[in-house]
This record gives sequence, C-alpha cells and structure tokens, in this order.
Amino acid sequence: GFAVGTNGTIHKYNGASWSLETSGTLEHLNNVFTLNSGNAYAVGENQTILEYNGSVWNPQTSPLNFNIKDVRFMTPLVGFAAGTNGNIIQTVDGGNNWTPSLTGVDIDFNTLDVATSDTIWAAGTNGIVYKSVDNGNNWIRYSVGNTGNQAALRVVKGGKGHVVANGGNGRYFNDGIDGVITKNQSFYTLLNSFDV
Repeated sequence: GFAVGTNGTIHKYNGASWSLETSGTLEHLNNVFTLNSGNAYAVGENQTILEYNGSVWNPQTSPLNFNIKDVRFMTPLVGFAAGTNGNIIQTVDGGNNWTPSLTGVDIDFNTLDVATSDTIWAAGTNGIVYKSVDNGNNWIRYSVGNTGNQAALRVVKGGKGHVVANGGNGRYFNDGIDGVITKNQSFYTLLNSFDV
C-alpha cells in the first residue's frame, strides 16, 4: 500500500516496512488509490495526478485546473477523480486521457466511491452528494439534510452506504431512494474518515 501527504510525499509499504518513493512533485497529495495489480494513482493540489506503474510514479494531465481531493477506479481502465470547484474528471484508458465528467457545480467534492461497475458516488461541501449510474455521463444530486462538509463516503454493493461530515453528522443511505439520504446517527464529534 501507499501513504501520501505534503510536498509530494509518498511512502510505500511492502508488508514489513515503509520506504520513501520519488514522486516527482512538491504538490500536496490528498489521496491515493491502489489497484489489485499493484498499480496506483495519487492526486493532489493544482490538478496533480500521478500514476504508479509498478516501479515509478508518472505525471498525468488533468483537463481542468482544480485541486483534486480523491480518486477511485471501477476497473483498471475506468476511473474518476473529484475535487474543488464542483469538478469530477474521468478516464476510460487507465489515465492516459482524462476528460470532464461533471463541472462547475456549487460545491467542492471531498470524497468519492464506486458502488458497481457503472455507479459512482461523490460527496462534498454543503451537505450535497452526487450519484451517476451510467459511468459518469449523467449525475443525480441529493441532499443529506444538513449543510456540513461531507468528509468521507463509502458505498457497498446494492447501493447502501454511509457518509460522514463535520459536526458529528453520520448518514446512512440505501441508494438514495426518492432522492433522500436518511439520517441514521449523529455522533456529536468531528468525523473525517471511516471504513465499512
């Protein structure tokens, strides 16, 4: 696995110890996603996208100028990256080419997750969540019922999932039935991440 952070820092874990990688950038890296093959993608500030091919990190080109907060892949070829200024980009060729999927909406995206081979969810500021059921061609907007900063989103098969936000707000949803994401529990503390 990998861990990423400030000034382009990337550490690789080989199962026994961590080693520092050469990223080729000084940009702050926000997230990393590792494929089953061991290849990985790291994203960060100023449209930074890096692809790890098993031995070195190579830069990729974003079609939009924005800070990228998260990246997820459905398959080794199909992936999405989301971030500020309401932008989500996608690739269908393993990152060789990235194209806009959703642009200019009124939130900053912080997190995204893949539900099925064609469904992806993205969440961010102002209590807003977006979902696409057609590989990013069209997006449906939902509200989680508060205006918090949605920090983490995880979806399991069947479209059930959880989203957590600042202010202790945790929400459960079942595929956004009728455009509603229901409140399951408030935690009354600052939440930044979780795993299901």
